[in-house]
Amino acid sequence: MSSFKVLLLDGIDPAGIELIQQTGSITALVHDKISRQKLLESISEIDGLVVRSASG
Repeated sequence: MSSFKVLLLDGIDPAGIELIQQTGSITALVHDKISRQKLLESISEIDGLVVRSASG
């Protein structure tokens, strides 16, 4: 079974990362900070994107 690659950005809580990894079907690619250029280069190679909103 192949796994989905999901990019987790902007300080996703470690508990959330652990939940995602426990699925066994998702490869979590974790980055606290990523440049716009790196994001644009990576986007075609991932299946999903999770971004933490700092609004509140």
